[in-house]
Amino acid sequence: MATYDYDLFVIGAGSGGVRASRVSAAYGAKVAVAEEYRRAGNHEEAVRVCRTGLAQHPTYLSARVTLGRALLELGYPDQAQTELEYVLHTAPDNLAAIRALAEIHQRRGNLGEARKQFSTAHALARDEMLPPLPDCDRALEELDALTVELA
Repeated sequence: MATYDYDLFVIGAGSGGVRASRVSAAYGAKVAVAEEYRRAGNHEEAVRVCRTGLAQHPTYLSARVTLGRALLELGYPDQAQTELEYVLHTAPDNLAAIRALAEIHQRRGNLGEARKQFSTAHALARDEMLPPLPDCDRALEELDALTVELA
């Protein structure tokens, strides 16, 4: 495994992770934030940070979601699916994992499974009174159109 010269690894980029990173950096710590690497398109570094963190904390679900999403963008859908299914086995209502798994199925052409996952994400967001998920709505519309074309 690669070695790193970081004092703090942060997986998520929520308010707590960002705050911990900023405070630590203000004291001179070298900090890596996996989700920020992923969002910035540096998927390789996101994978490295996640794997390093998971070596110490293997049950940290947010790290597995970030890892799965980064692996998907790097073209490793099987590995991504393994990470996301691990998350969903433990936390079946993890919206980020459901959406990423739906995307894997959509990219593979598994339209029925993609529709099922996008529908689950849509219903979960509605039940949790979360803001609408335009990406899920758009994907469901596209899948419906493809289903009509194939029929």
